[in-house]
Amino acid sequence: MAEHDQQHMKKRTRLSAEERRDQILCAAGPHFAEHGYRCTDVQDIADAIGVGKGTIYRLFDSKEALFLACVERAVETIHSRATTAVEGLNDPLEKIRLATRVYLQFFDDHPEVIELFIQERAEFRDRGKPVYFVQWERDRPDWDVLLDQLKAQGRMRSIDSAEAGRVFSDAMYGTVIAHRLAGATDPLVARAERILDILLHGMLVPGSESDTA
Repeated sequence: MAEHDQQHMKKRTRLSAEERRDQILCAAGPHFAEHGYRCTDVQDIADAIGVGKGTIYRLFDSKEALFLACVERAVETIHSRATTAVEGLNDPLEKIRLATRVYLQFFDDHPEVIELFIQERAEFRDRGKPVYFVQWERDRPDWDVLLDQLKAQGRMRSIDSAEAGRVFSDAMYGTVIAHRLAGATDPLVARAERILDILLHGMLVPGSESDTA
Protein backbone atom coordinates (compact mmCIF):
# COMPACT_ATOMS: atom_id res chain seq x y z
CA MET A 1 0.00 0.00 0.00
CA ALA A 2 2.79 2.39 0.92
CA GLU A 3 4.63 1.63 -2.33
CA HIS A 4 1.43 2.29 -4.29
CA ASP A 5 1.00 5.65 -2.55
CA GLN A 6 4.59 6.64 -3.39
CA GLN A 7 4.10 5.79 -7.05
CA HIS A 8 0.87 7.77 -7.07
CA MET A 9 2.63 10.78 -5.56
CA LYS A 10 5.36 10.63 -8.21
CA LYS A 11 2.79 10.61 -10.97
CA ARG A 12 0.81 13.41 -9.39
CA THR A 13 3.84 15.68 -8.96
CA ARG A 14 5.33 15.05 -12.41
CA LEU A 15 5.68 18.37 -14.21
CA SER A 16 4.87 19.13 -17.80
CA ALA A 17 7.68 20.39 -20.01
CA GLU A 18 6.37 23.95 -19.68
CA GLU A 19 6.10 23.69 -15.89
CA ARG A 20 9.58 22.22 -15.67
CA ARG A 21 10.93 24.98 -17.90
CA ASP A 22 9.39 27.62 -15.65
CA GLN A 23 10.76 25.90 -12.55
CA ILE A 24 14.25 25.89 -14.02
CA LEU A 25 14.07 29.57 -15.01
CA CYS A 26 12.81 30.55 -11.55
CA ALA A 27 15.89 28.93 -10.04
CA ALA A 28 18.40 29.91 -12.72
CA GLY A 29 17.71 33.66 -12.83
CA PRO A 30 18.58 34.38 -9.19
CA HIS A 31 21.53 31.97 -9.38
CA PHE A 32 23.05 33.75 -12.38
CA ALA A 33 22.42 37.10 -10.69
CA GLU A 34 24.18 36.05 -7.49
CA HIS A 35 27.12 34.09 -8.89
CA GLY A 36 27.58 35.63 -12.33
CA TYR A 37 27.30 33.95 -15.70
CA ARG A 38 30.86 32.63 -15.87
CA CYS A 39 30.89 31.25 -12.33
CA THR A 40 27.54 29.52 -12.65
CA ASP A 41 27.59 25.75 -13.03
CA VAL A 42 24.39 24.34 -14.52
CA GLN A 43 24.80 21.35 -12.19
CA ASP A 44 24.27 23.67 -9.20
CA ILE A 45 20.97 24.87 -10.67
CA ALA A 46 19.92 21.27 -11.29
CA ASP A 47 20.81 20.32 -7.72
CA ALA A 48 18.81 23.24 -6.34
CA ILE A 49 15.58 21.95 -7.87
CA GLY A 50 16.34 18.25 -7.57
CA VAL A 51 16.72 17.28 -11.22
CA GLY A 52 19.54 15.94 -13.33
CA LYS A 53 21.62 18.31 -15.43
CA GLY A 54 20.40 16.45 -18.50
CA THR A 55 16.85 17.59 -17.72
CA ILE A 56 17.97 21.20 -18.07
CA TYR A 57 19.85 20.53 -21.30
CA ARG A 58 16.82 18.82 -22.80
CA LEU A 59 14.97 22.12 -22.47
CA PHE A 60 17.85 24.55 -23.04
CA ASP A 61 20.61 23.86 -25.56
CA SER A 62 23.38 25.48 -23.55
CA LYS A 63 24.17 27.59 -20.50
CA GLU A 64 24.02 30.64 -22.76
CA ALA A 65 20.52 29.67 -23.97
CA LEU A 66 19.43 29.19 -20.35
CA PHE A 67 20.78 32.58 -19.32
CA LEU A 68 19.15 34.41 -22.22
CA ALA A 69 15.87 32.63 -21.55
CA CYS A 70 15.98 34.02 -18.00
CA VAL A 71 16.36 37.54 -19.37
CA GLU A 72 13.60 37.01 -21.93
CA ARG A 73 11.27 35.69 -19.25
CA ALA A 74 11.90 38.79 -17.14
CA VAL A 75 11.22 41.32 -19.89
CA GLU A 76 8.15 39.41 -21.05
CA THR A 77 6.85 39.43 -17.47
CA ILE A 78 7.30 43.21 -17.25
CA HIS A 79 5.34 43.65 -20.48
CA SER A 80 2.62 41.23 -19.40
CA ARG A 81 2.14 42.85 -15.98
CA ALA A 82 1.95 46.36 -17.40
CA THR A 83 -0.46 45.30 -20.16
CA THR A 84 -2.74 43.51 -17.71
CA ALA A 85 -2.67 46.41 -15.24
CA VAL A 86 -3.91 49.00 -17.74
CA GLU A 87 -6.70 46.87 -19.21
CA GLY A 88 -10.00 48.69 -18.81
CA LEU A 89 -8.42 52.14 -18.58
CA ASN A 90 -9.36 54.65 -21.27
CA ASP A 91 -7.24 57.68 -20.38
CA PRO A 92 -3.84 57.35 -22.11
CA LEU A 93 -2.13 59.38 -19.39
CA GLU A 94 -3.47 57.13 -16.65
CA LYS A 95 -2.24 54.13 -18.63
CA ILE A 96 1.26 55.65 -18.75
CA ARG A 97 1.20 56.47 -15.05
CA LEU A 98 0.04 53.01 -14.00
CA ALA A 99 2.38 51.19 -16.39
CA THR A 100 5.26 53.20 -14.93
CA ARG A 101 4.36 52.21 -11.37
CA VAL A 102 4.04 48.55 -12.38
CA TYR A 103 7.43 48.75 -14.11
CA LEU A 104 9.16 50.20 -11.06
CA GLN A 105 7.41 47.78 -8.70
CA PHE A 106 8.68 44.85 -10.77
CA PHE A 107 12.28 45.89 -10.15
CA ASP A 108 11.57 46.43 -6.46
CA ASP A 109 10.31 42.85 -6.36
CA HIS A 110 13.04 41.43 -8.61
CA PRO A 111 16.24 43.50 -8.25
CA GLU A 112 18.23 40.51 -9.45
CA VAL A 113 16.93 41.15 -12.96
CA ILE A 114 19.10 44.27 -13.16
CA GLU A 115 22.12 42.06 -12.54
CA LEU A 116 21.04 39.90 -15.47
CA PHE A 117 20.79 42.97 -17.72
CA ILE A 118 24.30 44.04 -16.73
CA GLN A 119 25.72 40.55 -17.23
CA GLU A 120 24.07 40.19 -20.62
CA ARG A 121 25.81 43.31 -21.87
CA ALA A 122 29.15 42.21 -20.38
CA GLU A 123 29.08 38.62 -21.61
CA PHE A 124 27.23 38.85 -24.93
CA ARG A 125 28.00 42.28 -26.32
CA ASP A 126 28.57 40.83 -29.79
CA ARG A 127 25.06 39.37 -30.03
CA GLY A 128 23.47 42.64 -31.09
CA LYS A 129 20.74 44.44 -29.16
CA PRO A 130 20.16 43.26 -25.60
CA VAL A 131 16.89 41.44 -24.99
CA TYR A 132 15.40 44.41 -23.14
CA PHE A 133 15.71 46.69 -26.16
CA VAL A 134 14.44 44.06 -28.56
CA GLN A 135 11.30 43.87 -26.42
CA TRP A 136 11.03 47.66 -26.37
CA GLU A 137 11.01 47.73 -30.16
CA ARG A 138 8.09 45.28 -30.07
CA ASP A 139 6.23 47.40 -27.51
CA ARG A 140 6.94 50.77 -29.14
CA PRO A 141 3.81 50.86 -31.36
CA ASP A 142 1.64 50.61 -28.23
CA TRP A 143 3.42 53.62 -26.74
CA ASP A 144 3.13 55.53 -30.01
CA VAL A 145 -0.64 55.03 -29.89
CA LEU A 146 -0.86 56.41 -26.34
CA LEU A 147 1.25 59.44 -27.15
CA ASP A 148 -0.62 60.10 -30.38
CA GLN A 149 -3.84 60.05 -28.36
CA LEU A 150 -2.44 62.63 -25.96
CA LYS A 151 -1.49 64.87 -28.88
CA ALA A 152 -4.93 64.48 -30.44
CA GLN A 153 -6.47 65.53 -27.13
CA GLY A 154 -4.27 68.63 -27.02
CA ARG A 155 -2.46 67.42 -23.89
CA MET A 156 0.96 66.85 -25.42
CA ARG A 157 3.22 69.09 -27.47
CA SER A 158 3.50 68.40 -31.17
CA ILE A 159 6.65 66.32 -30.98
CA ASP A 160 7.48 62.99 -32.58
CA SER A 161 5.75 60.23 -30.61
CA ALA A 162 8.41 57.62 -31.38
CA GLU A 163 11.21 59.89 -30.14
CA ALA A 164 9.25 60.93 -27.05
CA GLY A 165 8.54 57.29 -26.23
CA ARG A 166 12.19 56.37 -26.69
CA VAL A 167 13.35 59.15 -24.36
CA PHE A 168 10.79 58.08 -21.75
CA SER A 169 11.84 54.43 -22.00
CA ASP A 170 15.55 55.25 -21.81
CA ALA A 171 14.95 57.41 -18.75
CA MET A 172 13.08 54.62 -16.98
CA TYR A 173 15.72 52.03 -17.86
CA GLY A 174 18.48 54.36 -16.69
CA THR A 175 16.62 54.99 -13.45
CA VAL A 176 16.49 51.33 -12.45
CA ILE A 177 20.09 50.67 -13.51
CA ALA A 178 21.39 53.68 -11.57
CA HIS A 179 19.28 52.75 -8.54
CA ARG A 180 20.89 49.30 -8.47
CA LEU A 181 24.45 50.41 -9.13
CA ALA A 182 24.25 53.16 -6.52
CA GLY A 183 23.13 50.65 -3.89
CA ALA A 184 19.99 52.67 -3.13
CA THR A 185 17.64 51.10 -0.61
CA ASP A 186 14.53 53.23 -1.06
CA PRO A 187 11.76 51.58 -3.10
CA LEU A 188 11.75 52.61 -6.73
CA VAL A 189 7.96 52.71 -6.81
CA ALA A 190 7.98 55.34 -4.04
CA ARG A 191 9.73 57.66 -6.51
CA ALA A 192 7.20 57.05 -9.29
CA GLU A 193 5.28 60.32 -8.95
CA ARG A 194 8.45 62.43 -8.80
CA ILE A 195 9.87 60.67 -11.85
CA LEU A 196 6.62 61.07 -13.76
CA ASP A 197 6.32 64.72 -12.79
CA ILE A 198 9.75 65.53 -14.22
CA LEU A 199 9.39 63.38 -17.34
CA LEU A 200 5.89 64.55 -18.18
CA HIS A 201 6.08 68.21 -17.14
CA GLY A 202 9.78 68.98 -17.49
CA MET A 203 12.00 70.98 -15.16
CA LEU A 204 11.33 74.57 -16.21
CA VAL A 205 8.37 76.81 -15.52
CA PRO A 206 6.46 77.24 -18.83
CA GLY A 207 7.66 80.39 -20.60
CA SER A 208 10.72 80.77 -18.36
CA GLU A 209 13.32 80.00 -21.03
CA SER A 210 15.49 83.02 -21.75
CA ASP A 211 17.28 83.83 -24.97
CA THR A 212 20.98 83.56 -24.21
CA ALA A 213 22.12 83.88 -27.82
